[in-house]
Amino acid sequence: MTSDDNNSDSKEFSVDYILNTLPSNYTSQHNPLSPHHNRRYAIEATSETSSLLIPLSLFSSQASTLQALVVYLHDHIGLSFQEIANQLNRNYKSIWTTYSQTSKKYYISAPPSVISIPLTVFSSRNLSPLESLVNYLKGLEFNYAEIARLLKLDQRTIWTVVQRAQKKITLEDGR
Repeated sequence: MTSDDNNSDSKEFSVDYILNTLPSNYTSQHNPLSPHHNRRYAIEATSETSSLLIPLSLFSSQASTLQALVVYLHDHIGLSFQEIANQLNRNYKSIWTTYSQTSKKYYISAPPSVISIPLTVFSSRNLSPLESLVNYLKGLEFNYAEIARLLKLDQRTIWTVVQRAQKKITLEDGR
């Protein structure tokens, strides 16, 4: 492992870093405004006013997507387990169990993030939380490598997750 590899694991996702990882056509295709508006656009690109926004940096921890989300919503936002269960369209007992097991294993922090994910993205019961997250980012035209870098996962894992999500969506649409 080189020193560059060590630095990439500890790299914080600054605004400039995120803007550099955006797909090349992201700012020109989606934001016809002048370049000084790109920073604001990158911050607001994924926001939906009707939903609580979750920082993308939350999902780059070792905890699973659901684990990180539940602990963040409970400890940092202050939602009750019942409120979390309602928002995520999940069973109260599974939310409580996830929190109980995760809080013993991991410390979940939520550093500021340029990209925010609407909580409503995770409310589908047809996709796993990771599939929902990756599918959402793919919809923003990030490629596999960019998503992998943001989530600190292997890009082959991202490819597999996208394929699984697409298969589930296709089966759901075919019914």
